[in-house]
Amino acid sequence: SKEELQSTNEELSTVNDELQRRLTDLARRDSDLTNVLRSVRDPILFIDERGQLRHFSDAAADLLSLGSSDVGRTVEFLRARLGGLKLEDVVARCVERVVPITEELLAFDSHWYSLTARPYTTRQGTIEGSLVTLVNIDVSKRSDEMVVNVSAYAEKMLPAILHPLVMLDEQKHVLWANAAF
Repeated sequence: SKEELQSTNEELSTVNDELQRRLTDLARRDSDLTNVLRSVRDPILFIDERGQLRHFSDAAADLLSLGSSDVGRTVEFLRARLGGLKLEDVVARCVERVVPITEELLAFDSHWYSLTARPYTTRQGTIEGSLVTLVNIDVSKRSDEMVVNVSAYAEKMLPAILHPLVMLDEQKHVLWANAAF
């Protein structure tokens, strides 16, 4: 009986040591993830399969005014901050199709963002929600709008010029000419 007790104690000690190593490893990985999320500039949201906010980066907290009390809430509350985008639908499509889904949106801060929802998979390969990133594309979106606006302006104004006018490309092919030309 004493030998059995000693053997059981040794097994418990071995299991305890293994659990201690795993806890240390988990704590290290948690610290790694926390430091990554603090340093990433683009907002990141972790959303579970029920559409509830599970975790978020500091950049997401800053952009979307998130706090620890928002963890566990369904992402519907973010609709107004994301320019009316139904994030819960994007996440559901992402999880259902198991493919990334990308949407452009004009957020409440009047900046354009590219929102991408990717399936959140475990090591076992199961889908447990979505990882959502927001990338600020405001500069490129505004420059695209400016090109369209300038082109529309040019289309209206250039024909009104009474002097002959022609536009050529690099190979000296005619791109446009007014009636006077």
